Amino acid sequence: MEIKNIAEGWFNVIRAELNVLPDSIKTLAEERLKTCSTCPQRKNNKCTICGCPLIAKVKATKSTCPINIWKK
Repeated sequence: MEIKNIAEGWFNVIRAELNVLPDSIKTLAEERLKTCSTCPQRKNNKCTICGCPLIAKVKATKSTCPINIWKK
């Protein structure tokens, strides 16, 4: 994942904690996390392919799934 996506993901984690994350990003993250919850590549809330923590990866709007299971 590119550094700007990593930064955006963590920034959005903070925004979510402060309850100021836009609904569009909340919905996107929820849909992505739901998809990830059944993925065999998920372990300990991380993607085993790219190594990203899912809490931030799903909240980075331009992030992509390394095995292309997220809808674009």
